[in-house]
Amino acid sequence: MPNMPKINIDSVVDKVLQVDDAAEEIHDINLAILIDESVSPEFITYARDAFSPKNEYVHLHVESFYNEPADVDENTDLAIVIANGSPWTGATAAIAKSKNVQVVVVAEHLDIVISRSEATEFELDHDNLIAAEIISDEYLPFLKAVKETGSAVTGAVNGCVDLLGRQIPMKFFGKELVSQTFDFDLPDPNKEVDYDDVFDALAKWVIKNCPSCSATFTDAFEFARPAQVKSVAFRTANENAVTAAIFFLPGADLPVMTLNQIKMLIQIERAYDYSLDRQTLIEVAAVVGSGFASRTVARWLCRKAPVFGWLIKVGLGYVVTLILGHFINLYAKDGRKLPMPIELPFVKKEQPEGYEPTGNAVVVDIEE
Repeated sequence: MPNMPKINIDSVVDKVLQVDDAAEEIHDINLAILIDESVSPEFITYARDAFSPKNEYVHLHVESFYNEPADVDENTDLAIVIANGSPWTGATAAIAKSKNVQVVVVAEHLDIVISRSEATEFELDHDNLIAAEIISDEYLPFLKAVKETGSAVTGAVNGCVDLLGRQIPMKFFGKELVSQTFDFDLPDPNKEVDYDDVFDALAKWVIKNCPSCSATFTDAFEFARPAQVKSVAFRTANENAVTAAIFFLPGADLPVMTLNQIKMLIQIERAYDYSLDRQTLIEVAAVVGSGFASRTVARWLCRKAPVFGWLIKVGLGYVVTLILGHFINLYAKDGRKLPMPIELPFVKKEQPEGYEPTGNAVVVDIEE
C-alpha cells in the first residue's frame, strides 16, 4: 500500500507566512466618480457614503455633468459614471474608452439612461452597465432556484455536521462538539433590488474587469467586502475542484487543497482587516482538521459508489471548500467568533468546585 501524503505542521506555518507575504499588492489608483446631475438625492447620498475610502491609496476625482459630457483624465485607472437623465452618459463613457480608461455606468433608471444615450448616438456597452433592472433579470430566477433547493442543501450540510460534530465525537470522546444545526442565510428571491445590491454588483464588476486595481478598490470601500469574500471563496473552490480532478493517487491532493483553503482563510480575514497572529495558527489547525475529515468522507463515499469516485472527489473538493469559505466568512464577520458553539474535549475549562473529570478524555491546558 503506497504511503499517503502527510501535512507537516512546520511546512504549513511556512506556507501560511508565504501566502501572507505574497498578498495582492495594494497600490495607488486614480478613481473618477462622474455624477449625472439628474440622479436622485437619495442615490447621490448613498454613493457619497459608499465612496468614502478607508485607505490613502485611492485618489478620488468627483465631477458632475448634465448638458455636456464629462471629461476623463487619461491618468485615470477607473471611471464610474452614475447616470440617469443626461443625454451625454454614452458620450462620457466613449471619452473614457478613447483614453483607454476602464469605465462602468451605474444607471439609476435603465430605460432612461439607454434611450437618452441612443438619442445622442452613443450606445452603451451592456457588459459595462449596472442597474437594478439588470440585477433582477439576471439573478431572480437563480435565487428562486436556490430557495427551492435550499432545504435539500441545508439538510445535506447538517448531515455532515451531525456526522463530524456529533456522531464521531460521541464515539471517541463521549460528547458532542456541536450542539445545534447550521442554517444557511439564503437570499430572498422576493426581496426588491436596492442600492446595496447595485453597489455589490459594481464591486463584482470591478473585481472581474479591473484586476490591476481591484485589490486597492476592495480594501478601500466597505461595500466591496462581500463581493471580495465571495470571489475568494468561489475561486478557491474552483481551484480545489481542478486539483481533485487531476490527482489520481488517493490522498495526494490533500496537501494542495488544504493549503489552498488556508490561503482562502487568510484572504477572507484580511478582507475584515485581520492580520496573522497567534489565533491564526488555531484557525489553520481547524482548516487542516476539516481537510482530513472531508477526505475521510470522500473515501467512504467512494467505497460506497466506486463508479462515481472521480465525480465524488471533484464535487466534494468544490462543495466542501465553498462551505468552508461560508463558515470562515461568518466567523470573521462576527469578530472571529464561531457561528455555532463548539466545545473541544481536549481543552481544559474552568469547572465548578468539587468537579472531578471522568472518562478517558485527554485534557490539555492551553495557556495564553
